[in-house]
Amino acid sequence: MSETPANYEFLETLCICKGDSVDNANNLSHAEAYERAREITNLQSQGKYMSLKIVSGKIQEPQKIVIYGESGVGKTTMGAEFPKALIIDAERSSTHLDTPRVFVNNWLEVIAALKEIPALAEYKTIVIDTIDWVENACVNHFKIKIMVNKDYGRSYVELKEQFVEIVKLLDAIIASGKHVVLLAHNALKKVELPDELGQFDRHELKLTKLVAPFIAEWADAMLFMYRKTHVEISDTGKAKAKGGKVRRFITNDNAVCIAKNRWGLQDEIRYPELFKD
Repeated sequence: MSETPANYEFLETLCICKGDSVDNANNLSHAEAYERAREITNLQSQGKYMSLKIVSGKIQEPQKIVIYGESGVGKTTMGAEFPKALIIDAERSSTHLDTPRVFVNNWLEVIAALKEIPALAEYKTIVIDTIDWVENACVNHFKIKIMVNKDYGRSYVELKEQFVEIVKLLDAIIASGKHVVLLAHNALKKVELPDELGQFDRHELKLTKLVAPFIAEWADAMLFMYRKTHVEISDTGKAKAKGGKVRRFITNDNAVCIAKNRWGLQDEIRYPELFKD
């Protein structure tokens, strides 16, 4: 393939200006990108370049899991039960457990800890306890002014941009062969459906407006953890709550909470069933 003006124009369109890409490996000068594009077209013309790499069958990979629920429901205790777990404890909630942990007190300590983890071969699961406390550390470090119940604004965008750094480090941990479990608190938020009148409350992640959907999309599974409670009416007509000892997970989205999984789980499972092979 000769470098005619038309071909040169084609190669020029493949060039990536420096700084345009979020992937630093793609941030090339025009000259560098031109040479890369010319190499690709030469391989294509020689039949040595394959653009599609088709892979079939199931692929076993480390999992990205978010588990959220009310304070005291047992999230930390459960997190310690994952295979060879190391807890990154941002709220000192694991002190009652005999488990490996790293205490982190601010944003810089969180970043430093996550950078070292891929090299720790003895651990199989990394548990962040909790991701909403890590978000608070981010807000405090960068002095981001978050106004509750206001529009997204620049502050929410800035927070998400800074939080991307955490997700990149978590992806590096995944790439090292370790599972990542993010524990989080819940928050009741008003939901209004476009084709229905009125609002209703639903449990969601206790994260800000842009970070919450970002984390939910990133995860392979997001499970809502709660204690099963039912209400009984006495002979006098007074309602009384019963139960509350059995912990359960809601695994698929419904009117009560946001949830999902890619494993084909039943809509609701008991606590120990999560750890079955």
